[in-house]
Amino acid sequence: MTVGSVLIAYLIVKDNELTVGDYVLFTTYILQLYAPLNFFGTVYRTIQRSFIDMENMFDLMNEEVDVSFELELNMTVTLQTQLFSQIK
Repeated sequence: MTVGSVLIAYLIVKDNELTVGDYVLFTTYILQLYAPLNFFGTVYRTIQRSFIDMENMFDLMNEEVDVSFELELNMTVTLQTQLFSQIK
C-alpha cells in the first residue's frame, strides 16, 4: 500500500502538477500514517500468538500422564567402619 501511494505521488510529480517538495511532504505524511498502523498490527499479532501459545500450554497441562514405573529393587546399603575427625 505504501509503494502504491508513493508511485501515484511520483506520477503526479512527473507531470509537473506537484513539486519535489510536495512529493517529499506527501511521502512523509504517508509514512507517519502507516507507522502507528504497523505498530498496532504487530501488537495485535503478538497478543494473538500469545493466546494461541497459552491455549496450547493449557491443553498440554490437561493431558493425562501415563507413566508406570514398576521397579523391584532388591538392594541393601551397608555402611562399615566410618571414621569422622576434624582437621585443623
